[in-house]
Amino acid sequence: MKKKLALLLALVLVFGMFATGCGEDAPEAETFPSKEIELVVPYSAGGATDMMARPFAEKLAGILGQNVVVLNTPGASGSVAAMELLTEDADGYKLLLASAANMTIVPIATQLDYTYEDFTAVSQMTHTPIAIAVPAESEYQTLEALIDAAKTKSLKYSSAGANSTDQIAMEILADAAGFEMQHMPFDGGSQAVAQCLGGHVDATVGSLPDVISQYQAGTLKVLAVFADERQDVMPDVPCMKELGYEGMAYGSWVAVVGPAGMDAAVVATLEAAIEEAIADPELQETWDKMSVYYDYLNAADLSAKMVKVNEEFGAIAAESIQ
Repeated sequence: MKKKLALLLALVLVFGMFATGCGEDAPEAETFPSKEIELVVPYSAGGATDMMARPFAEKLAGILGQNVVVLNTPGASGSVAAMELLTEDADGYKLLLASAANMTIVPIATQLDYTYEDFTAVSQMTHTPIAIAVPAESEYQTLEALIDAAKTKSLKYSSAGANSTDQIAMEILADAAGFEMQHMPFDGGSQAVAQCLGGHVDATVGSLPDVISQYQAGTLKVLAVFADERQDVMPDVPCMKELGYEGMAYGSWVAVVGPAGMDAAVVATLEAAIEEAIADPELQETWDKMSVYYDYLNAADLSAKMVKVNEEFGAIAAESIQ
């Protein structure tokens, strides 16, 4: 009887040690999040990405039960913030809003020492078309008029940053239509639009949220949207396809990424919370008013998308950006 009892106690101790050992790698994942999370917006305050991120952060905080603080770190089309994130711990408490610009275009075009593979994909939030606009009183009231003028005059256009998705789209159009325009990059869409309204540039290229309020106010004339169909928020604005430019459905997507090596359980927690936040009717209504198109992708699908974008936009960036 004593031998059986001793054996039973030994087994209890062994299994107890095994169970404890199995849980040693996951205590943080089990309690995540246990403190404030920082969400880095790689553009200036007041721009389309910043305005989209703030109500999203509020919803995410409510779901996770911890504050989600938005930090603006503008510069070099998002690459400054991306490079800073590379030095952070991969614990899920500092996250970055990623795009084609800071994940693919900028690193390739400027030969920076990082790629999209240096980050952990978490979730995509939005995907929104890009538009070309001019001041309402501009002499160029159609895209054709702007292109014709650019073939004989020295014109300028603004965007949210050098090597941005906006610039890539414009460079592709310029190559296809045979014109040149000087690019004037700024730290965010709000600054780019302000330069256009102030008459410092002839046109601006940006996502719909960058131009929608000025379009609705009648201070900007939107000439075209990089899409295969007209957009409901701008029914009078032609799309590139109907203007004869096939294959030019370009948009700005925004996703959440973290440093490489994040715990799978932490990623799963963030995935679920982001999906829930984006499905919230109140957030969708807020984004609808901004012309932000919510488009959720989980970590696996976002990772696959970044591979594809790197192949397509990477080649364009290497060829188009001087």
